[in-house]
Amino acid sequence: MIHLKLTFTLILLMAMSQTATAAPKRLNMATGSAGWEYNRTGKKICNKLDEEKRFQCQTLVTRGSVQNIELLREGKVNLGLSQSDMIPHDPADFISLKTLSRQALYIFVRKDSDIHGLHGLMHKRVNTGPIGSGLRGTMNNVLEATGIVPSEASDITAAQEADLLCRNQTDAISFILDLEAPQVEKIEKTCPMRRLGFSRKTIQEIMRIHATYYPIELRSTGPENTYAIGLYVELVTYKDALSPEDRQSIIDSLQTMP
Repeated sequence: MIHLKLTFTLILLMAMSQTATAAPKRLNMATGSAGWEYNRTGKKICNKLDEEKRFQCQTLVTRGSVQNIELLREGKVNLGLSQSDMIPHDPADFISLKTLSRQALYIFVRKDSDIHGLHGLMHKRVNTGPIGSGLRGTMNNVLEATGIVPSEASDITAAQEADLLCRNQTDAISFILDLEAPQVEKIEKTCPMRRLGFSRKTIQEIMRIHATYYPIELRSTGPENTYAIGLYVELVTYKDALSPEDRQSIIDSLQTMP
């Protein structure tokens, strides 16, 4: 009997020792361009998850949402940040762990431009964002839904866009940023420019095809209300990339994160 008790105690101590020294689960998170919003958000999430000794998290610089979804599908990362409109609709494949923030599509034109509505972009030079970015995907959705065909669509990075507009090398630039993000004011100060609003009719036209968007009413100086396209930022994983226990642990760890 004593021998059995000693054996049981030894097994229990060995199991506890293995649990205590188990290596933390490695998390690789696809984020966005270095220094920009998704990349900064990803680092904050990783710092939060690293507080839990269960995880060791690192971020990966990418072109944005579209590339992040591809990396998840290919098994090269187990977490990714994505705009809600870029996540495939099959819930069995992609699992959202947390909705992080609300964002808006910003389109700017020069202050003296003759473009006064979205349909004014027809046959104009429009920057639609880098290939692989969520911005590129959203702009393509908006242009296709409204039948707008630019004369030229460039893929200049966000850091270069404002200068391009100020030098009259494009007619419109676009960004996706958090609502009232401080970067908006910085962009607007690059040179005289104004934000292009969407009419209610145009917003409805887009939402009939892409139900993931929602309208954001803007302050208007004209007789009609103007709107922006709204979307969400999601922390996403792919089926089987993480165990159900790890997914729940991440959800629990991020509950206190705004």
